[in-house]
Order: sequence, then structure tokens, then C-alpha cells
Amino acid sequence: MSIDYNLVAITAPAALLFIGIFLFGERIHVLHLITDNHRSIESFTTGMSIAYVFMHMMPELHEARETIAESESIATPFDGMLIYYLALIGFLAFLGIERLRSRLSEFEDAHVETSGEVKFSKAFLIHMAGLVIYVGLMSYLSVRTTDSSITAIALFAFAFGGHFLVIAHGLIEEHGEVYRRNGRWILALGVLLGWLTGVLTILPENGLAMLTAFIAGAVIMTNTMMEVPANKDGRYTWFAAGTLTYGLLMLALR
Repeated sequence: MSIDYNLVAITAPAALLFIGIFLFGERIHVLHLITDNHRSIESFTTGMSIAYVFMHMMPELHEARETIAESESIATPFDGMLIYYLALIGFLAFLGIERLRSRLSEFEDAHVETSGEVKFSKAFLIHMAGLVIYVGLMSYLSVRTTDSSITAIALFAFAFGGHFLVIAHGLIEEHGEVYRRNGRWILALGVLLGWLTGVLTILPENGLAMLTAFIAGAVIMTNTMMEVPANKDGRYTWFAAGTLTYGLLMLALR
């Protein structure tokens, strides 16, 4: 297939931004002119990505439902409702990965406390595997989104750049040196591979619709895990501010 160099030029800055965030995220601190509270900033940026899901991805799912329902290549008795079921599967898949990682982490921490022995972390491996899939799919979608205008891609990059920055900071806090040495390079490579796959391959319209649904569910789950549980010490006011502010921005640029 021929490469669309215009698409490469438009989407490459977003891929470079995501790669830079994972490689150098520890040094990047945004919104510090407004507040020095790190958790408030995380809540604000989490709200931005949630706004993107509801203001952009949800309408895409509605269009995708119509695409699936009218498709002659996919025989379905569900009138396109399959698309929402795929979003549910995306939600559950990444929830399962997160629960498995959490349980492994608790077990390994207890083992270290009782024996003093530090082994290669299975929790870290599970965490990286899930996140590589996640960032790779997001990077693919940044190239093959249904709206490839500069404005749409800029909104995508801005929203998920903040989202990935929160993830990077969380990984530094949880895994420390092993993330600095290995994890950040793994995720940067995941972004690059996802972007290159998007540049070099084109999914059929039905396939892209299904992928969008799956990712929407994954994004909702990931942000929910970051913000909702009480032990995450979320900041509702900042979360709501990020959600509503970015939602208004997306309305204004439509």
C-alpha cells in the first residue's frame, strides 16, 4: 500500500508527544502555575480524557453502530448493539488486567516483607503488558480515527497526552527504578509500533468501528480506576473542572 505522507505529517507530532511523555514524564509538570497539588492536576487531566470519550468517542460509537447494523459483511441480529458490547468487553478486559496486577503486587510485597527477598516482579510484567496494548491501540487510533483533521488530532493528542502523563507519574511512584530503566522504553516502543501500524495498515470500516468501541471501554475503565476509588484520593472539583472545561473546548471547536 502507498503511504499517506500528509497523514504521517499530521499524526507524527502526536506520536512524538506520547513517546516523550513516557521517556521524560518524570520531568514534566503541567498546571503548576494554577496549583502545586499533584493529585489535583492528575484529576484535572483525567477529566480531560473522560470528556474526550463522552464528547468524541461516544458519538463515534453511535455512528459505528449504524455502520455495523447496515453492513452486509457482518450478519448480526442485534441492530448494531454489538458495538456497545465490544465497549463493555474493553472495559472488562482492562479491569481484569488491573485486578490481576493488583493481586500480584500485594502478594509480592508481602513476600518481600516476610523473606526480604526481591524477585523479578510479575506484577510489573502484567502492568507493562496491559499498558503496551493500551498505548499501542491508542496510537493506532490517533492515525486511523474517523476524523483526521488537524484540529481533531490536536484535541486527541492534548487529551491523551495528559492521560498518559498521569499514567507515567503513577508508574514512577509504583515501580520506581525498574520503570525508569525499562518500563518507560517499553511504553515508548508501544506508542511507536502502534503509530507505525496505523501508518502502514488500514482496517476496514467495520474493524475500525469495533476497535474504537473496545478502546472507549478501556479508556473509561482506566480513568475510573484512577479517579473513583477512595484510596486514590481523587479531587472531585478538579476532575469536574477538567471534564467540563475540555468538553466546552471540544464544543467550541466543532
